[in-house]
Amino acid sequence: MAALCVLMFVANTASPFKTSFLPDALVDFIKLTVLYYLTVSVTRTEQDVETFIRILFVFGSVITLYSLVGYRIGWETPVYRMVSPFGGMGSNSNGFAMLLLSLLPFTMMYMLRQESPIRKLIYIVIALGIVMCIIKTRSRMGFLGLMLQFCIFAWDKRKKAGALLLVVLIIAVAMLRANENLWDRVATISQQTEDFSEYSPARKNKWRQAALLIAQRPITGVGISRFRQAVMHNELGEFEHVVHNAYLEIGVETGIVNMVLFTLLIFGHIRLSFKAYLLFYRQDNTTLHDVNRAIFIASLIFAFCLILLSEQYNSMLYILLGLAAGCDRIAANYHTKPVELS
Repeated sequence: MAALCVLMFVANTASPFKTSFLPDALVDFIKLTVLYYLTVSVTRTEQDVETFIRILFVFGSVITLYSLVGYRIGWETPVYRMVSPFGGMGSNSNGFAMLLLSLLPFTMMYMLRQESPIRKLIYIVIALGIVMCIIKTRSRMGFLGLMLQFCIFAWDKRKKAGALLLVVLIIAVAMLRANENLWDRVATISQQTEDFSEYSPARKNKWRQAALLIAQRPITGVGISRFRQAVMHNELGEFEHVVHNAYLEIGVETGIVNMVLFTLLIFGHIRLSFKAYLLFYRQDNTTLHDVNRAIFIASLIFAFCLILLSEQYNSMLYILLGLAAGCDRIAANYHTKPVELS
């Protein structure tokens, strides 16, 4: 994180286009770096992790339920694509979808662990609320991420009939409540990766432009938030839209080295959460096992969605990475149980 922050600053100073000393996106990334280290620093024990996630869950539940009620009864101005009424990381529809997708694994974790019917019902309502909000964002990658996440849940609980039934019911509600507008948007995903025409806003055309600009300036990039300006300057076609691929956007704006660092940062932490998940399973620590499974699923889905979304500055991503690093530190204090040979 620290190296990426410094190198992004260095690369930006070499931009061929007029840019500020500290552009807004770089300031955002500096804040996210601080957020990452704060998350790591406050999750030193199992109790710390539980408390942090509980606060995160309450925060997400309030946003979800208020969004549904607020837009329904007129507290908030109706919009075609739902955004978070509280702004922040959910201030745009895709960002809101990514926030909700990241919270859903923790909601499912709490729901499946509950034995009290009343508490289980409460968590089911919250999970359904999150699903409904994701659908109302009309985010294509949000919906695909939702379906992929439910496939993981279903596979994970395939031997537990009750848990599997709950997951299937929530999927069924999501499919039934998705209106034609969402299905129309989902249906155009293939076009987004096939349309190669120069003046198309489709993802494939934006990736073509990004590849051409990376080839021109592979080391320093074109400058943070300067992709559209570079496209227009080089007469590469449509210039109103961003890359819609977080990895490529980091590469085109700040160089290949930073793109590699950013990719390693994400998948390195996904690996940490998976290792911790396996370790706590062997240690019979149900709480941290479930927590790391939720972190792993949320981080993996986020990384998948970044292929078609420019959400590299979404705060929730760095909270997940910080949680993965915090749990890895806790895992380091455990000793793996010896394998019992039968």
